[in-house]
Amino acid sequence: EWSFEGEPESLHFEKRSPHPTVTLVSARVVDAAGEAATQQIGKHNEQVLLSKTVEELRDLWNRCLEPAASDDEYTSGGP
Repeated sequence: EWSFEGEPESLHFEKRSPHPTVTLVSARVVDAAGEAATQQIGKHNEQVLLSKTVEELRDLWNRCLEPAASDDEYTSGGP
């Protein structure tokens, strides 16, 4: 399990994903948005995560790991 020393446990959920995630953002877009905008994204994420209990976040995490009913059609060869 990921651990980030000195941070509240709920913020650990920002650093991990139940599924591989890739975010592509061009440097031009980041530069155009400016440092203040990119810092605001991090602050917003922190506010949202800190507004939840660790138990709530673990529940959301575990629900993400459960296969969706629609996944069956992809693994069983179709409807």
